[in-house]
Amino acid sequence: MLLKDRIAVITGSSRGIGRAIAIEMARQGAAVVINANRSVKAADSVVAEIVQAGGTALSEIADISDEKAVKRMMTRVRDHLGPIDILVNNAATDKVLPFEEISAEEWDRVLAVNLKGTHNCCKAVVEDMKARLYGKIILISSIAGLRGSLFGNAHYAASKAGMNGFAMTLARYLAPYKINVNIIAPGPIETELFQQNVSGEDRQKVLARVPLGIMGQPEDIAHAAVFLASDWARFITGAILNVNGGSLMG
Repeated sequence: MLLKDRIAVITGSSRGIGRAIAIEMARQGAAVVINANRSVKAADSVVAEIVQAGGTALSEIADISDEKAVKRMMTRVRDHLGPIDILVNNAATDKVLPFEEISAEEWDRVLAVNLKGTHNCCKAVVEDMKARLYGKIILISSIAGLRGSLFGNAHYAASKAGMNGFAMTLARYLAPYKINVNIIAPGPIETELFQQNVSGEDRQKVLARVPLGIMGQPEDIAHAAVFLASDWARFITGAILNVNGGSLMG
């Protein structure tokens, strides 16, 4: 059990990649916090699944773009479970739009969740981690943050590229405190969000760019997250782990 007795907060974990990460971290011995913005029923369902399997979990409903809401959530987690060892910044939003159709409001909405939300969550846990000289922070970025998006949704790509720069800066800053900060850059993953945004010919275009010729599954990202959250990755920080079927090769 790679994460035995650790406490992990996974944002956006009521479905998709976040859900898979939470379930796998619980399976590896961590007490996990299932976070969602509004989906109380979905978050409670993940908690029930983990508890039924013998794990420890609780749900927290909080909008991560709201700094005060994030602070309240982290305080409740500490009160119920103890100091936070692992933070997985997974919560994200996206809407595939041609560049010309991205309004100022849509731009702000995507960056508020994906980038500002990541900042809010990291800021809410780092002081405790620094004091304990221990912490694992993982950011779920995207291949779009490394090569751009195929479909013009520049707001999403910009937010993910910003996450990469933020994480590497934070990794340098927190290294003296023995806190590891790393990034996972998924390629196309078979999630509800992906299916909503990419279908038909667009799906085939995406798949054609994956040398392995298959879609990734949420569990592929979960396994990578468990590794980076474990002490097996104690000498890794500021790294981008590409879990994308070789997509960056061209």
